[in-house]
Amino acid sequence: MTNMENMDAQMAEKERQQAVYERAMAELNAAPRPRAIKTYVTSDVKTEEPLMFSEGMLGSMAHSAQLFCIAFAMITPIVFLWAIIF
Repeated sequence: MTNMENMDAQMAEKERQQAVYERAMAELNAAPRPRAIKTYVTSDVKTEEPLMFSEGMLGSMAHSAQLFCIAFAMITPIVFLWAIIF
């Protein structure tokens, strides 16, 4: 296969991929999305926000849960690595 034939095959593949991409994007844009899906995330954030910034017992529990999740995410890979190595 010559260099020119190879470039023609690459261009044909790029055109095919572009057509597939445009068809998929057209399907996504054409499909109606329920309003509930859009508002679910924002309503969840609005519901949890007072908990994260409150000064009472609930706020300190939320802060402790956040710290626990962060510590767990930092420690777990190290423990797995030590378990595999040793």
